Amino acid sequence: MREYEQLVLSYGTDYKEVRQERTTETIHEFFAPTPFQARVFDNHQEIDYAGLEGRLLSSSYTPSSDHPNYRPMLTELRRVFDAHQADGKVVLEYKTRVYYAQLS
Repeated sequence: MREYEQLVLSYGTDYKEVRQERTTETIHEFFAPTPFQARVFDNHQEIDYAGLEGRLLSSSYTPSSDHPNYRPMLTELRRVFDAHQADGKVVLEYKTRVYYAQLS
């Protein structure tokens, strides 16, 4: 995951701007004035190279096929996949954060 994250930071067109990290303050503003609860769940996805490439290419921050970063990005993706695959798949690990509240 660290190498994949580094790949999209290096080659993505606007990954820093679109990644979905929310601060507690932002979440609090969304639910205000209602207090909210939060839970974190471990999650993972086993994926082959075609699925990983498709996932990357379907992302809004991926450069278009005529962009100078496109080919180097795919070369790096293949390197990262080959370095970490087992039985033709890699595991993408996530933390799923759920925020919830009883709204009036």
